[in-house]
Amino acid sequence: MTGLNQSGDKISAVAMLSSQQIDVLRLVAKGLTYREVANALHLSQRAVQYHMDQIKDKLDVASRAEAITQAVGLGVIDATLLSDHRLKLLADD
Repeated sequence: MTGLNQSGDKISAVAMLSSQQIDVLRLVAKGLTYREVANALHLSQRAVQYHMDQIKDKLDVASRAEAITQAVGLGVIDATLLSDHRLKLLADD
């Protein structure tokens, strides 16, 4: 997977993310585990995994790190919300 390249595709992908998917992505970006995200959003861990799979498909990326990077670039996630640990991991990619 290569990520989104055209601005129209980017806007479409963001528009296709549900509010719950954005919530999941923001919490994952903060460094929470799927279990912690599930507890915070009152979902099952499997539901969180499903949402992340859907997010990766919609953003055309292969990993959580790529999804977070793409979301920051698209303005879906504010980079100031990322944990220091998460920022280091993204910088190392």
